[in-house]
Amino acid sequence: MERKGCDLTSEEQKARVKKYNDSRRKGMKSFGLFASRADNSGDGSKQKSSELVAQSRNKRKRDESFYRWPDIHDQPADSFHFEPDFIQTVPQFLQSALESFSLLEQKTGMSSEIMKSANDRLDKMKKDKRAVKRNKECLDEAWLEMEQVVFSAFVCSKACLKKECESCFEKHEILIKCYHCKKHLCAQCDLVPHINSPFHQRIVFFTDFTSKHLLSHEFIDPSGVVFQKEIAVPVFSRNSCKNCNQTGTVSSLPGSKPCILVTMDGRFDLYESVFQCKSCDSIYPAEIEDYIASGYFPGNPKRTNFFISSDLSEFWFHLKYLTPGTSEQKFLETLSAKSLKAGRNGTINTPLFNKAVKAYEYISHLVDTKICKMEKRRCRSCTPFQLSCHPDGDHKLIKRRRLNERVKRSWYGDAIIMRDEDFDVLNKKINSYKPQGKNTIGAQKCGNSQFEAAREVSKRFKGLEVTGNVMTSCGHGVIQCSIDMHEGETFRHTFASHVKVHSLKNQKQHKNLNITETEKNTEDEPANTVFFGPKFFVNDVVCQYWPFAIKMGELSDAYSYLTSDMVPFLSRLHGQAHSWPCQILHFGHWRDGSAGTLGEEQEQVFSTFSSYSNSTKTMGAANRRDFLTGAMFYWNGRKEKGMARTLTRRMLIAMYRVQFYHERLNKLLSAKKIKLSELPVIQASLEEEARVAREKEKIVKLKWDYLSELKSELERIHFQHVTLHDRISSVAASCKWRTKLRRKQTLLKAKAITVMNDINDLANVMVTEQNFLDGVFPWDSNQNVSFKDNFKLVDCWMLFKRNTEQILQCKLEMSQFITTISEDILSMQHEIRNYNSTDEFSFSVSNCPMNISVFQQSEIVIKMQEVKRLEMLLSDSLALKQYFYEENLDDDDLVFEDDCMDDYIDGGGDGDKDDLCDEIECSSDDEF
Repeated sequence: MERKGCDLTSEEQKARVKKYNDSRRKGMKSFGLFASRADNSGDGSKQKSSELVAQSRNKRKRDESFYRWPDIHDQPADSFHFEPDFIQTVPQFLQSALESFSLLEQKTGMSSEIMKSANDRLDKMKKDKRAVKRNKECLDEAWLEMEQVVFSAFVCSKACLKKECESCFEKHEILIKCYHCKKHLCAQCDLVPHINSPFHQRIVFFTDFTSKHLLSHEFIDPSGVVFQKEIAVPVFSRNSCKNCNQTGTVSSLPGSKPCILVTMDGRFDLYESVFQCKSCDSIYPAEIEDYIASGYFPGNPKRTNFFISSDLSEFWFHLKYLTPGTSEQKFLETLSAKSLKAGRNGTINTPLFNKAVKAYEYISHLVDTKICKMEKRRCRSCTPFQLSCHPDGDHKLIKRRRLNERVKRSWYGDAIIMRDEDFDVLNKKINSYKPQGKNTIGAQKCGNSQFEAAREVSKRFKGLEVTGNVMTSCGHGVIQCSIDMHEGETFRHTFASHVKVHSLKNQKQHKNLNITETEKNTEDEPANTVFFGPKFFVNDVVCQYWPFAIKMGELSDAYSYLTSDMVPFLSRLHGQAHSWPCQILHFGHWRDGSAGTLGEEQEQVFSTFSSYSNSTKTMGAANRRDFLTGAMFYWNGRKEKGMARTLTRRMLIAMYRVQFYHERLNKLLSAKKIKLSELPVIQASLEEEARVAREKEKIVKLKWDYLSELKSELERIHFQHVTLHDRISSVAASCKWRTKLRRKQTLLKAKAITVMNDINDLANVMVTEQNFLDGVFPWDSNQNVSFKDNFKLVDCWMLFKRNTEQILQCKLEMSQFITTISEDILSMQHEIRNYNSTDEFSFSVSNCPMNISVFQQSEIVIKMQEVKRLEMLLSDSLALKQYFYEENLDDDDLVFEDDCMDDYIDGGGDGDKDDLCDEIECSSDDEF
């Protein structure tokens, strides 16, 4: 049995990595990305000294290029040739990014620091990658060797390790061990630090080897007796007394009212804090602002008896979105278990906890949008020029119908998910132009398509209040809008997404859309902001939806723009289940300018969001809307963080695929003795044949016309049969997927037998099952190239052109990504300067104007933190810039941390290229 990749020895793994890098380098050499190296002689002689000097000089120039920007060659960004000159090491598509960065350099004078940081960042990434690989190889052996040592150390940690106090250095029979202070203290020395530190885990050890967990309010006297003291929730003391306004005279004390505080260690029963002024002897309780400033969020903002810590809120915020399906109730049970183990009360109020964490998340969202000016629906790589958008429905994000459900307020509202009322208004407007007809579900299938997709009329589902969610994302998977479905997915949901995404082209168009009033006055998108709508509209059944959208534009001029400046794009994986005329006329990768768009980017989004259904299907309407909105914003944030890495991976893979399809195209042209200049003619003939086939479907045919149609139908079924066979052998990763495809093959074969029987009854030729399997039919002419060969030839040519465009598209998107970051940094720094009367950028407590309030000072701090985050994002992007215009790359530069060989290569041989460059190109490259 062949061994898996994880069972390979280190030498075998290195050999596979080298082979993988060599295959990538082979594709990249054709574009001049590697400097030509002198060939070594057969006897193993070393390179000449002049060659070594030249290589050293090139390396020195390469290192110097990190600290300066190269010259930009003027060339229009939209110029594209069939065989472009990739020998240029500096892509002209980075011009806007370089100009933006130059502006940042002039305004701040810190470009050299950022470039040096980017260089160090890349070196650190390489070192960390090598260290991780080395650690993985020896990790199991290390644990096996040190297992007994770790066991002994763990057992010894349960005892008292010292006999004297580490504060007064005196010996005591009773000592208290604090796991937070990492000290052994006597009873007297333990009281002072822990009377204001109620969250420390303390264990007291007695003389008879017994021990006890001490609660926050429990202490030990010198005789070993446990006594209790009232402990307050730790808060920051106020700067001045609110009664006498004296500064430095206020201290905090425990009050008389109990207060519950939930942290990462569970529940703590404490007392509310009160302030006492030494000057006027006034005592007054701490208010809600004092608790929030101290890092606690209330369950009820009008009461001060229940709080959760901010670190717990932050932890749960990341946990629930990174681990889809996590139950909030089970998370609270985990905190309760930790409390019970420490001897505390484990009951936690679920509704108050839920409100507190939601309030923390939403207030943090307001800080991001109102102070940091984040646009969480925007993809930086698609600003301002967006290549494609892809609306699709996720039928797993359901919501079950609940009896007597109370109507609650949604925190986020329609921040990204359209309100049901707004969709109903648009739906009624559509029905006024084009009323829904009879059920046409069965009549709207294209070819052998069995995928669940949008249709003009759909059915309702019993027991479900929400049947799914239609999301629209860009080509990088950044979610831009969303709509809940209360019935099956229809063209009206797709049309609403179409209108909403296209409205981002110019915010001034909102007044003509009449969708929602909230879009006209959105806070996080200024009214004068200009966007550019996507060029391609990707959809799984665009062949059926596009006539619907065109008809809506004919019926109402308000929607005519939707199809005038956008191009329909049939996704590649779903499109292979469509009829052959539909594939030829609507396949997206047959569209010039679509680059490497696959059309299945939304499916990658669904791979995560479908798992959220375990939590959302039983939620209330408001809770579900808030959860999904937060999840979408969280997803977009993670996409932005890994965007530079994603673009680099896409470009490197496109470089390899160009070489792969170039070789395949040459082989096909040589085998058929066809010139490259003849391919446009073949493509035009295929498209004309597809249009004729479409027209024939609409008219009544005579007997012999019917026979001709049967022959064409059999050829189409054979093509679909071969396509399914290729998918089973290349991309069907699971047994369930392969079984589903084989069932479709069986249905196709049965359909083919029926067609063959009809042909044999009408014609004088005998068509056998072997003819169908081989694709060679009695009516084929030996002098003409078959339809299948023509289609594969043009398809290979198109894939070569699209991957060639993808290299340039990645460079354009990287330039837009860097440009938007630089512009946001400059904008944020300008806002910070507005708080100061001087033109100096540096801020400190000493030069801060006295008239600035605490809120304004906090705004400055938040904005400064946002600038640091953007600078780090810019540094990570610039660290990968060498892949876009540098000649000399090492083997280690070509493999990222997660470029595991098992992702692409299951074994040796020639199958490696096919795994990476399969015709349907459905391998995911959007790893975080």
